[in-house]
Amino acid sequence: MNNDEIIIRKAKSNDFKQVHELVIAVHNLHVKERGDIYKDTEPLDIETFKDELANINNLYLVAEKEGKIVGICFAEIKNIKDSKIMKKRRILNIKEISVKKGEQRQGIGKKLYNEMTKLVKKQDIDSIELLVWRFNREAIKFYESLNMKVKNIRFEQKLHN
Repeated sequence: MNNDEIIIRKAKSNDFKQVHELVIAVHNLHVKERGDIYKDTEPLDIETFKDELANINNLYLVAEKEGKIVGICFAEIKNIKDSKIMKKRRILNIKEISVKKGEQRQGIGKKLYNEMTKLVKKQDIDSIELLVWRFNREAIKFYESLNMKVKNIRFEQKLHN
């Protein structure tokens, strides 16, 4: 595939149906692997999507191929306030990157990430951060390929089954 066929652009409200398919795929993976945490429910409705698009701290990108959305990257700018123990900073928290099955490993996710990085470089962002579940080994490999580094490790011990 020629990467020039992929168009990265800001998401629009009329993208909802195609975006929704990708959001559901990610949510279903989370429900399957961590049903103790995630509910098997509707993860995104049109009104919430429109509200998210209207929020100036949100950046929603889509990857389009031949008029069809094949990838998404959703992120939120977070302002961390200066405190007694923490320094003031601005981070871009990536909430979701997803590429449609059959379109993966073709550079689409990387294009989305690079475009997101380009957008925030002008906005005085200190770092890009995201959370990835340990079970999602493909995503971990992808983020490592982008030269992202592990920031911290979160442990759990279940007290009830």
